[in-house]
Amino acid sequence: MVYSVEQNTFIVMSYYRNGTFVDGAWLYSVAACKQEYLANYPDLEIQETSLEAHIRDVINRFVRTGNVNKGKSSGRPAVSEEVVDDLRERLEQNPQTSLTRLSQQSQSGVPVTTCHKFPTQPVEADNITITTRFIVRLDITVLGFRISCGIRIIAKLRTNKHNQIMATDGSYINLVSAFSVYEKQSLSKQEKTKKIRKFQREVILKEPKKQDHLISVKKSNMKMVKHKKSNSSSLSSLPEPKRKKLKEFGKKMIKAHKRTASTKVLGTSVQQTPSVFDDSNASDDPQFDSLSLFKWIIDPIAPENFFNTYWEQRVLHIKRFNETYYQHVLNSTAVDKIIKHNHLNYSRNVDVVCYENGVKEVYNLEGRSTTSALWDYYSNGCSIRILNPQTYSSKVHLLLATLQEYFGAMVGANVYLTPPNSQGFAPHYDDIEAFILQLEGRKHWKLYKPKDSDVLARYSSSNLEYKDIGEPFMELTLNAGEMLYFPRGTIHEGHTDEYSHSLHITVSVYQQTSYADLLQHILPNALKRAADSDVKFRKGLPLNYQKFSGRTTYNETSKEKDIFKAKVESLLHSLMKYVDIDLAVDLMGRKFMYDSMPPVLSKNEVKRSSADGPYLNNGCIVNKVEIDWHTRIRLVRYYCLRLVNERNSNPKLYYNTENGTVYHGEEEQWLELEPEMIPSICMLQKAYPLYTEVDKLPMEDESLKMQLISALWEHGLIVADQPLKACENE
Repeated sequence: MVYSVEQNTFIVMSYYRNGTFVDGAWLYSVAACKQEYLANYPDLEIQETSLEAHIRDVINRFVRTGNVNKGKSSGRPAVSEEVVDDLRERLEQNPQTSLTRLSQQSQSGVPVTTCHKFPTQPVEADNITITTRFIVRLDITVLGFRISCGIRIIAKLRTNKHNQIMATDGSYINLVSAFSVYEKQSLSKQEKTKKIRKFQREVILKEPKKQDHLISVKKSNMKMVKHKKSNSSSLSSLPEPKRKKLKEFGKKMIKAHKRTASTKVLGTSVQQTPSVFDDSNASDDPQFDSLSLFKWIIDPIAPENFFNTYWEQRVLHIKRFNETYYQHVLNSTAVDKIIKHNHLNYSRNVDVVCYENGVKEVYNLEGRSTTSALWDYYSNGCSIRILNPQTYSSKVHLLLATLQEYFGAMVGANVYLTPPNSQGFAPHYDDIEAFILQLEGRKHWKLYKPKDSDVLARYSSSNLEYKDIGEPFMELTLNAGEMLYFPRGTIHEGHTDEYSHSLHITVSVYQQTSYADLLQHILPNALKRAADSDVKFRKGLPLNYQKFSGRTTYNETSKEKDIFKAKVESLLHSLMKYVDIDLAVDLMGRKFMYDSMPPVLSKNEVKRSSADGPYLNNGCIVNKVEIDWHTRIRLVRYYCLRLVNERNSNPKLYYNTENGTVYHGEEEQWLELEPEMIPSICMLQKAYPLYTEVDKLPMEDESLKMQLISALWEHGLIVADQPLKACENE
C-alpha cells in the first residue's frame, strides 16, 4: 500500500503525541500509534503487521532526516561527537550566529534541525544551575503545517530531543503543545503562523539535576563567561510589570500542560472525573451527565464515530497510558470489602471458576460464601466473578443507572478477578454488547470470528472448543485504564500472565433489544387484532391440508399446495394493517422498567425529592412538605417510567424507582391511572429535562391533578426545581 504525505504526517504526530514520561525518560508506543491510525482511517484495509513496519520506517526516517517522506540523500553527515564539538566551537566564537548560518558553516552542512538543539550564546554554569539563552525551533511537522520560526527562551532548563522542556512539576512541556493550549481560540494556519512569530517569552523552569541531559552538552565542557552588559536570564533584572506578567504566563503554561498531559489516550485524551462521580460538579441535566459518562468511557472516540464505525460491527481497543483512568469505578480494596462485609451466595452472587487443559471447572459450594474460602480458591488459581456488583458498590450502581439513561436499555455488569497465570472461562460468545473496563493489572485476550448465524447473537453460547472456532482474528493485552469493546456474538477468551493479576468490569448492554425481539411483541398482538376484526383469519384450513403440505411433501408441487401457499401469503400481507409498533415498544418499555436499575439521585436532587421526606424526631413528625400549584417539577429521569395502554383496563404507569439492585429482586412496580391523567404524563415526558409548573399540567380536575402529583412524588418519580419548604408542625 502507498501511504500519502497526509497519512505519514498523521503517523508522526500520533507517535509523539502518545509519548509518556516514565522514570525520567520518554517512552513511545508503536501500538498506540497504530490504534489511532486505524481509528482515524477505518475504511482502509491494512494488515496490522505491515502497518507497524511502516510506522517504524516513517519514525526512523523522521528522526534521521526530519522528513516524513522518502527523498534523495542530502549528503549531510551523521551527528557525531566531532560535529557537536565543531558546532559548539563556532557558537563560542560568535554567540549571535543564526541557525541557518550555523548550518552552512558546520562540517559539510549540518541540518538546521540539528543546529536548533544548541544554545545561541555561551553557557553560564555552576554546581546546580545552568542558564542559557536558547532558541527552540518549532517542530513544524507536529504542528501540521510548514513555517520557519523559533521561540526564544531565557531559562534555567533541561530538554530532551523533542523540544520538550522540564517543568517545575518534573514533567515535560512540549512548547508547541503549550502554545496550542495557551492560544485557546481556533486559528487558521496563517493566523497561527503570525501568533507563533510573536510568541517570544521568558519562562522560569526547574533547575536540572547533575545527571540530566542539557542539549547534549556535558558540564565538563562548559565555559564560564562573564558578560559586560547585564544579560542575565533572571527575572529580577526586568521591570516589575513585565516580571509579574511573565510569571503569570509561566504558571498558565504549566497549568495547561498538566491539564493536557495527565492522560494520553491515542494522544488526545484528558482524564477528568465524570460529573456523576463528583457531586460538586454535578449538573441538573441527567441527559448531559449520561452523555458525559459515556464519552469518558470511550474517550477519545466521539460517540457519533463509535456508533457509525464500531457499534455492532467491529472490535474497539482503546489504549491508554494511565492505569488509574477507571479508578472512580472499583478497585481490589473495594472488592475485598464487598466479599468481607456482604452476604454473597454461590451461583446467585458469586462464582468460582477455572479453565485449564480445555476444561472449565465451577467450584461453587452450597449457600453463603466465606472470605477465607474465596481467597483460598483465588490463591490456588481460580477466578472470582461477582454477578451483581451494583448491589454492593454505590459507584457501580451509579455507573449502570447513568448509562441506562443514555442507551435507553438495561445495562448490567459483572466483575472478574483473576490471579496471575490463570484463565477462568472457556472460549464463548455472549448476547450483549460488551464494554470491558480494565481496573487493575492486565489480561491477554484472544478474539475469534463467529459463524454467520452467530453474528449479533440473540443468546449466549455454551463453552466452545478450539477445533470449532479456528484461529483468533485479534490478540491484544488490555492494561489497567484501557477499554475493550466487542459486539455480541464475538467469541472471546482471556488469561493472565505469571507476573500480574487482573481486575476488570464488563458492562453489558442491548441484551434482547433487537428487531427480532420487537417483532416478538408485534406479531402476536397483530394476529390477535386481525383475528378479532377480520373473518378471513378465522376461516378454516382446506380439507386434508396435511396431505399436500409438510415434511413428506417438502419437495413436491401441486395445485392444492400452490393455492394454500398463496392464501397464507395473502393473510400475511393483510396482517400488516393490524401491526401496532407503538404498543410493542410500550411492552418492551414495560419489560425495561422491570429489568432496569433504580436511578441514583445526586445530593442536590435528594434535597428536592421525596427522598428527603418526613422523619421522626422526639416523637414528632418533622420535615413535611407540600406541593402547591406554582411548584415546578420534572421527572427524576426520562427512563424512570413507562405509560402503557393495556387492553380492557385503565392505563398503567410502570416505573423502576423502587426496583432492587438485584435483577428482578422486587415485584414489578406500577400505578393504575385515570384516562384524564395521561396528557399530564405525556407533557412531563416531552418537557424533560426542563421543569413544568404544576398549574400548567393539562388536567381540569384539580383534585385529580394533585392526586397524580402526590403519587408521583411519593414514589420518587419527580423532583422539584428547588427544595420545598417544610410545613409547620401541628
